[in-house]
Amino acid sequence: ANGTHRYEGDWASGTFAGHGIYQTTSFRYDGNFQLGEMHGEGVYYDLVAHTKFSGEFQHGKREGVGFLKTPGFLWGFQIKKNIWRNGTQMMDLPHDEL
Repeated sequence: ANGTHRYEGDWASGTFAGHGIYQTTSFRYDGNFQLGEMHGEGVYYDLVAHTKFSGEFQHGKREGVGFLKTPGFLWGFQIKKNIWRNGTQMMDLPHDEL
């Protein structure tokens, strides 16, 4: 580790695979990896914007249904449930399970 990037977790064929935690100065990802990329279930914390994304990843990008928690305007936070395709937010979904 060089102080700005750190990985703790499973390895295969010399790269990140299985479950692990990868952290830089700007984000932290806790979840599954495949061939060195975020892939499968995971939680992505943006340490700069103070957001948290919980959901599915495919080939390093957000994919499928996920929850995005963002700071509120004055206090608290908001949680949105969205559908993602290839890293792009497609639509909001109603949610009452929180």
